[in-house]
Amino acid sequence: MTKQTKVIAALAALTMLGAAGYGAARAAQALHHPGPAMMAKFVSWKVGDTLDSIKATDAQRAVVGAAKDRLLAEAQKQADAHVAVHEAMLAQWNADTVDRAKLHALVDARIDDFRASAHLAIDSLSDVHDVLTPAQRAQVADEFQKLHEGPHHP
Repeated sequence: MTKQTKVIAALAALTMLGAAGYGAARAAQALHHPGPAMMAKFVSWKVGDTLDSIKATDAQRAVVGAAKDRLLAEAQKQADAHVAVHEAMLAQWNADTVDRAKLHALVDARIDDFRASAHLAIDSLSDVHDVLTPAQRAQVADEFQKLHEGPHHP
């Protein structure tokens, strides 16, 4: 093998390694930062699995499904607002002078948005609570407890 062939082979190998590394990095990013569609799919699967395990009726499934949809839509809204806040903060950082009033208003608006989201979550969970039987709520509570046991949840 000539020196030129060795160099070309080495460059090809490095290119393939780089492409494989890039692909692996993108896959890892997707696992650690799933997009909204992947998150909605997971939540829908988990909710459906739980509804199956508690033998929920069609009427109960409708109430729970509506609550899930409201919460997923709100989560997307919050994620979009999060991105917008970061862009606004970066714009202020890059400005010649910082508009403190604008940043304080931005923080206040995010707090108000978070409060509204938390209230929506409480209302949605209350709707789910009210539609389930005491036995079903106990099953859900047990499942929730199992999810929050272990080394990461003292």
